[in-house]
Amino acid sequence: MSEENQDILETLAKGAGITAFGMFASKFLAYLYRTLVARMVGPESYGQISIGLMIAGLGITLSSLSLDSAILNYLPKYRHNENERKIRGIVKSAFTLAIPASVVLSGLVFFFSEFIATAVFENSGLVPVIRIFAIAIPFGVVTKISLDVTKAYKTAKYQVWIRQIGQNIVQVIAAAALIFLGYEVAGAAGGWLIGAIAGGIVSVYIMEKKFGPLLFSRKEDTREYGKIFRYSYPLILAGAIGSILGWTDTFFLGYYMQETSVGLYNAALPTAMLMMIPYQALAALVMPSMSEVIERDDKDLTKLLKTLTRWTFTLSFPAFCLMFLFSEQVLHILFGAEYTKAATSLTILAFGYLYSTSVGHLDSVIKAIEKTKILYKNAAINFVVNIGLNILLIPKFGIRGAALATTGSIIFSQTLLLAEVYYFKDTQPFSPESVKPVLSALAAVFVTYIGINHFFQNVPLWALIPGALVFGIVYLIVLYSMNGIQ
Repeated sequence: MSEENQDILETLAKGAGITAFGMFASKFLAYLYRTLVARMVGPESYGQISIGLMIAGLGITLSSLSLDSAILNYLPKYRHNENERKIRGIVKSAFTLAIPASVVLSGLVFFFSEFIATAVFENSGLVPVIRIFAIAIPFGVVTKISLDVTKAYKTAKYQVWIRQIGQNIVQVIAAAALIFLGYEVAGAAGGWLIGAIAGGIVSVYIMEKKFGPLLFSRKEDTREYGKIFRYSYPLILAGAIGSILGWTDTFFLGYYMQETSVGLYNAALPTAMLMMIPYQALAALVMPSMSEVIERDDKDLTKLLKTLTRWTFTLSFPAFCLMFLFSEQVLHILFGAEYTKAATSLTILAFGYLYSTSVGHLDSVIKAIEKTKILYKNAAINFVVNIGLNILLIPKFGIRGAALATTGSIIFSQTLLLAEVYYFKDTQPFSPESVKPVLSALAAVFVTYIGINHFFQNVPLWALIPGALVFGIVYLIVLYSMNGIQ
């Protein structure tokens, strides 16, 4: 591997380490928020909060107009050329496009909240929840774009401290206080809104203080609305569809089933998504690095892609093993005994996300070669597949059907990307080295499973903690002995 690529990998590893810390903290705090709500207001009200989170997530994704990819693609190039006018211009262009869109969408959701609650979900109790989450949409967009600018400078720490830690801490504390004061489900939603407002204010301040002034600079700038829109509009459509896809299981569960089913499923889904932390930690900085490699010389693209894929798979596969073997116990520990009904769904979802981490950072390759229209077409096809699977499976199998639909959709979309990257760049993410974490994990599973069942006839919940530690130690020892840690 070239010296330039080695430098890129070192930068990615350092950034991923910081981001991974933040994501673990974020997941912990997000879980704390979810478990707090789930335990204090019950599965039905937790289902209402899950629907509100779905609406806020969709709103933020749609109104941010996929400008994050344009920022991460063009800002590093302008920095390299020391073009300060274009740097200020692209930042101002992004805010000028996204903020009005978020305000309009927020207003529409707020004023049509009663229709959404009664006509779509047949639950008038959702109205205040939907309105509170609607107000949060513009603040979420401001936070997202501001922190995307900091990531374009290959700095991950502000994303970690502001969005992943600080905002989540505020949301947990505020939600707990409001629920304690008797506001129940509205208090849980209000706590999330308070955190979103705090995140927006702090992220803009940090962007301007550390890298600016950019947004509030009085110096001349070069706006590039057309350029970033041409790059982003296929991603806007793909992102909109992708965000909708991320919530279709929750939507159709809310449509076909009771809020209790939504609450149970939304215990399994975020638990399975914990497997994506290694991938997401790297993905935060992969996009500008991929662009740099392809812009300079793409002969090292294959080695870079395989290395990144091996890293993510090595860290994700052990989590899959634990979720596969102890799905009931994991849900019991995190959410409570009544949520263990979603154990089968957790196992199914874990397999889908394992496949996603196994095929690498293929979407970053497509974006780096500026074939963004392909991602839109993929998303459109996958949208039809996902909707069809949800309609077919949820009425018959309930939350298990939702998990099967999501997993099927993941496998389909990632396989499609795999074929396209091979077609355009004659490369693929797999390597023989990926066999080593599989063998190491199987050895760790054997030792842990035999050990636990030797000491306990009925495995207590507390035994999973030392069991997980033993699993991790054995996994690392075997992996190291096979020269699998590089």
